[in-house]
Amino acid sequence: MTNNRQLAPSDVVEIKDNADLREFVVPPGIRRVYLVDCPNLRSISVPDCVEILHVKNCRQLQELHIGRTIGHISLSAIGNIKQLRVPSGCHTLYMIDLPSLQELAVQSDLHCLDVSDCPVLHEVRIAQQQERSSAPAALQYLHLRRCPQVKHLAVPALVKNLYLKLMVGLEEITVPDRVEYLFLRGCSALKEVLAPASVENIYLGGCSSLQRARIPLSVRTLDLEDCGALKDLERF
Repeated sequence: MTNNRQLAPSDVVEIKDNADLREFVVPPGIRRVYLVDCPNLRSISVPDCVEILHVKNCRQLQELHIGRTIGHISLSAIGNIKQLRVPSGCHTLYMIDLPSLQELAVQSDLHCLDVSDCPVLHEVRIAQQQERSSAPAALQYLHLRRCPQVKHLAVPALVKNLYLKLMVGLEEITVPDRVEYLFLRGCSALKEVLAPASVENIYLGGCSSLQRARIPLSVRTLDLEDCGALKDLERF
């Protein structure tokens, strides 16, 4: 049974502290949706008209159907979603504390991808678009924190800001040629980092298994901390 709250005409829907809501279909004409503290919400259907979706502390959510016009998605404390596929129109995706999420698939025309505290996430698939410097919405900010099951990460070619923290299972990463800011903290399984000539700022800290690092001489700032296994530091 669908239990939707009747809402006054507006382009904004905001629902908080609703324990009765179990399924929610966003009404036509709505552009912004905010759903917070709906403990029994299990399904959300978002039509093409919606541009902003914010969902927080909906622990029973299992299904999320996202329209093609969505631009900004923020998900936090979502309990039961196992797979998430984000449409190509989305430019910003923030996710924190999705304990059941296993697979994430996004398009590389996403501008910012920020994911934290997804303990069983093991695969991040970023669809590659044709490399072209004029692409206005190509993924430029890739930030991942505390997703311990991710072992391999293919970073899209146009990423400029790469931030990885406490990715303790990460064994392999390819840093593309256009990265300017590289931050790796607590990536304890990583053994090798090959930074491209484009990098201007590098921080490597707490990467206890790191044995080899290649770093350009042209970097503006270089900070190495607690990388006790590092034996081969190559400058070029």
